[in-house]
Parts: sequence; structure tokens; C-alpha cells
Amino acid sequence: MLHFIGRLEFDNIRNLIEKKATRLKTHEEREFARIGVDISNYRKMSVQGREFVIIPNNVFLIMLEDVISTATEKYPESFGQRNAYKVLEALYKVMPPPLIRNLAEYETFLNTEHFAWVVELEDGEIKGDILRLELFRDIRTEKDAKNGETEFEGGIFHAFKHYSYKGVPLSTQPDRNEINHPTAIYAAIIEAFFVNDNKIRDDRRIVSSLPFNEKYHLKFVFYHEKETDIYFITTIVKTKSKNT
Repeated sequence: MLHFIGRLEFDNIRNLIEKKATRLKTHEEREFARIGVDISNYRKMSVQGREFVIIPNNVFLIMLEDVISTATEKYPESFGQRNAYKVLEALYKVMPPPLIRNLAEYETFLNTEHFAWVVELEDGEIKGDILRLELFRDIRTEKDAKNGETEFEGGIFHAFKHYSYKGVPLSTQPDRNEINHPTAIYAAIIEAFFVNDNKIRDDRRIVSSLPFNEKYHLKFVFYHEKETDIYFITTIVKTKSKNT
């Protein structure tokens, strides 16, 4: 369940997020960066008794809360086809931004500065590591593809390939593992990154494996950009459980 955040908590988070975004822009030599996020976008979530805040910009917010679910209902045939461009086309039909003329421009639009920060709060203060979720970093040809199959690299769209909503896959893979809404992906990622006590970490990454279903685990890999001290999703891999 997502809840709105109070003004005091917003003020405690805002300055750090703005500093992180500015450092990221400089380090990655981005042409521009979206620094501030309106208080109305902040969402608070409790996971296993711990308190987290999700801070999405406008496009990320509407994508997770409305566009993806609408696209899967209107254009289910575009999902689970191992074709990232079919997914993009369905999303574009639901949310065509102004001045975006074609699918290539839409791809560039979505993977440029649309994000959600995720932080943990303890007594109103930020605790521990900072995670930044993006929609996706790139589109690539699948490893060992035989017919040019494509997938999303990094970000939420990559994570969605293991999940479905109302029986429809949420990304490129045909997996059907139900979640009650696309925003439920936040809880899975938070559990893997923040909560799991058995994760393995070094100075460049965190690897966290969680039970997925009766046969599989999901192995989350998060990349640590040391220069900015920000973590990103690198990949999520489905692996067989040891007892299967």
C-alpha cells in the first residue's frame, strides 16, 4: 500500500536527492537532469515493518500507476512476445507525449531522465544506501537470439519481464507470475535491495536472491556507481531453486 508523505519528511529527503541528481549529471556527463520532484509524487511504503519512500518523476509515476496496466488491458498481444519494440508501441498508443513523432523518439524520451529514487527512513531521516530506478537503460538483442528477439536492459521494464498482471505479461518475456498491480514491483525490489539479510555485496554491486515461486528464485543484481554512491538495477535473473 502506497501512502502520501508529510511535509517534514519531504524536506528531510529533498536536499539529499537534489545533490545526488546533480552529481549524477556531472559524472555521467548528461546534457540535463531532472533535479526536483514535486511533493505530490512522493509515496511512502512499509515493507516488513520498515519504512521506505519512493520518489518518481511525473512520467515514471504515471507509467507505473496507470499506463502499463492500461496498455496490457488494451493491447495484450504486444506483451510477452520477446520484442521490446512491441511493448513500446503499446505504451506509446496509451501515452503519446507531445512533440514525439515516432517510436524511435519515444524510446529516447522514455530512457532519458525518467526515474524513481528509493530511500529508507528511520525516525524521519534517510538511512543507508540510495537506489535509483529508471524505466530502462537500453534495448538490446537477447543473448543467443535466433530471430532478433529484443529485451530491455536495466530498470523497471527489465524487472517486469518476470511478472504479469491480470494474466498478461508486463514486458517482453511470456512469464505469467501475477502481481496485483504494476506498482507492486516496488515491494519486490525493496525487499531484494534493502531488506534481504543474505545479500552479497562488494564495492561495485549487490547481489540478492529471493524466492520467486515453487521452482525458481530471482537473483537481483544492483550496480554501485561509486563516484556518486548511487545504486541501479543491472539485471534480474530467474534461477532454479536448489530443492527442485
